[in-house]
Amino acid sequence: MEYIQCAIDGFEKDKKTQSVKSDLKFAVKSVTEIKNGNTDSVSKAGIYITYDLKKALADCRADFIKSFGMDILSLAKSCIKLETVLVVGLGNSSFECDRLGPIVASKITVTRGREYVVQNVLESKRLRRHNKDKNKIAVCRAVPEVLSKTGINSSEFVEGICEKIKPDLVIVCDTLCTLSVGRINNSFQLSDAGIKPGGGVGVETGDISKESLNIPVIAIGVPLVLKTSGLIFDFLSAYESKAGRSVDMKRYGQMVLSQSAKYVTPKDIDFVVEQTAEMIAKAIDFAFGNCQE
Repeated sequence: MEYIQCAIDGFEKDKKTQSVKSDLKFAVKSVTEIKNGNTDSVSKAGIYITYDLKKALADCRADFIKSFGMDILSLAKSCIKLETVLVVGLGNSSFECDRLGPIVASKITVTRGREYVVQNVLESKRLRRHNKDKNKIAVCRAVPEVLSKTGINSSEFVEGICEKIKPDLVIVCDTLCTLSVGRINNSFQLSDAGIKPGGGVGVETGDISKESLNIPVIAIGVPLVLKTSGLIFDFLSAYESKAGRSVDMKRYGQMVLSQSAKYVTPKDIDFVVEQTAEMIAKAIDFAFGNCQE
């Protein structure tokens, strides 16, 4: 499980950030920019685009694919050229909750190695992306799995592939860990600040970012795992609100933090992962001219 730096739970309360919210038909979209990051992992400089859905993902399929895909393309503007894109599915495919990245990678349309007319879409009219014969971008994918399976860090794996195929853009996708019940499969985040494999469970194994690869990196994450401490504090806050009684949060916080961290997922996580992965893959295809929807 990886964790997008400055992801969802962290930056919203950071007074050093600037955020603009848009009330869309299907979601509340927040665009946050941090111009001066520091050593704190939740304050790394970059742009963060978060969608908080208002309705079920299945009920806003077309709107989500188009809007999310356009935002992927907008973050790709940092590329001097855009001919080859590498999509990396991070995570452990042996665990349902951590299979999001590998499934997204399996569902995208791979075009590298095929005969397409490749042009720099940043210099052309993006509205022509649906042309079946032109403006196709060479897209390829990789699934590094996890260190315990391969003996290779995800960051090392990605770095090695990039040295060989030299992509113009890397997109990494993975499950996020959250402290809020309301975020589970309801928030989608894009970031150009990179990702730290293992950060979601406190075991960082490297860094996948523009700084480490010398290539623009877009990170995509969806919270599918809940840290139980967040569930407890959500419950206590709700109790305070409804019962009108104050709770000694400091006391309970010390009790919770003294225990080893535990994580939970939705009971229908297999269905959730498949559906979410399909939507993200379609959005990536839309961004790079491979979606017919």
